[in-house]
Amino acid sequence: GEQEPTLLIGCPNAVCSSVAWSADGRLLAFSRRNATEFSTPVLSPPRLWIFDVVSGDSAPAFADDQKLAFEPRWSTDGQWLSYVSPDLGGVGVYNRQSGQEQFYASTTGEPAVWHPQRNEVLLSVAQPLSDTFVSHLLLVDPVNNTQVNLSGAHSLVEDGSPAWSPDGTWLALRRKEFTGPDATPGKQLWLMRADGSDARALTAEAPFDFGAPLWSHDGRYLLFHRLPLKGPEITLSVWIMDMER
Repeated sequence: GEQEPTLLIGCPNAVCSSVAWSADGRLLAFSRRNATEFSTPVLSPPRLWIFDVVSGDSAPAFADDQKLAFEPRWSTDGQWLSYVSPDLGGVGVYNRQSGQEQFYASTTGEPAVWHPQRNEVLLSVAQPLSDTFVSHLLLVDPVNNTQVNLSGAHSLVEDGSPAWSPDGTWLALRRKEFTGPDATPGKQLWLMRADGSDARALTAEAPFDFGAPLWSHDGRYLLFHRLPLKGPEITLSVWIMDMER
C-alpha cells in the first residue's frame, strides 16, 4: 500500500521552504518566514534554520537569529553552509564548526554550488565590463580566501546555473554570449573543465533558451528544459543529452 507522508517540521504561523539535506542525511537546512503582527508569513523576511532528524530539534542556524538568509546549500563534508543574503545582496558561506564566515557580493540572486569533493564553491557574480554588465562564475576557496574566474576575466558572457559532474571534473552551465559567432538571444548549454579550460557549446540553437542542467548520478546524461523564444507555439519541453556520444 501507499506509505503515509511523515511530517518532519511543523511550521505554525510560518512558511518553511528552500530545503537542503546535508550529505549524511542527518541535518536539514531550510528557510523560515514567521508571521508578524504587521505581515503574513509569505511577506516576512527569511531566516535560516537547521533541523536535526535524529534528535528532532530545530533551531536558528546562526547565533544572530535575526540574520536574513535563504537558499541554503551544504558542502559535501557538512562543515560549510552557504546561503543567499537578501538584505546584503550576495552569498555568504559559514563554517558551523569553526564559526568562520565569508561574504561575496553578487546581484544575480543565484545560490552557491559546492564542489562534490572539495570545500570550494561556485558563485555567479554580475560585474561591469566594456560598457555592459556580465555574469561570471567564480570558484571560491573560503578557507584560503582565493577566487578564480572560470568564465574568463575579459569574457563578454552571461554565465549561470552551474552544475558539477558527479566526479567534479566537468562543469555544465547556461551561457549567453553577447558577441561573436556563438551569440544568441537566449542562453545555451556549455561544458568546461573544472578549471574553466576547454569550454565548448553543447547547444547552438538560437531560437531556443535552455534551462539549468542537471547531471545523472553516473555522469552520463544531462537533463534540461528547452523553451522556444518565439511562437506560434511556445511549449516548454524536457530533454536528455548523452554525454558519452
